[in-house]
Amino acid sequence: MNRRGLAWSAGLCIVALAVLTTACGDDVGESNTQPSTVVAPAHPLAPADAAEIDQAKEEVRTYCMKVARGLGGGPGATPTDFERASDALDDLRELAERDPTGVASDGSTAGLALGDIAENLEGTNCDPRLVEQIDEALSSVPAE
Repeated sequence: MNRRGLAWSAGLCIVALAVLTTACGDDVGESNTQPSTVVAPAHPLAPADAAEIDQAKEEVRTYCMKVARGLGGGPGATPTDFERASDALDDLRELAERDPTGVASDGSTAGLALGDIAENLEGTNCDPRLVEQIDEALSSVPAE
């Protein structure tokens, strides 16, 4: 092969290599993903906030026990009982929105506690208003 043919072949190889590296590159410097949300690191909840989690769980549990007792013919839950459980869930939702990364001593956050309460109510005859309230709260709480 003469020099001209050799130069032509080398030139074609360089062009082909440039095309291949451009088409098959790793997109360095380009990002096809959405920017991630910055989440504050987990930290211990203040004792009063941790107590709010426990109180909400207890208020809902107590209310649902009274509802079940009423369904069985015993004394049932009163409107005041519902109000206490509902208020406790509102407090828990507010805590989850205000401090989504605060962790109680058992490893729970307010958002996780809402989810736990929702799971506990699944399949029960407890008040559907509480289930609806928890669903609304979970939709407003930042994802963990």
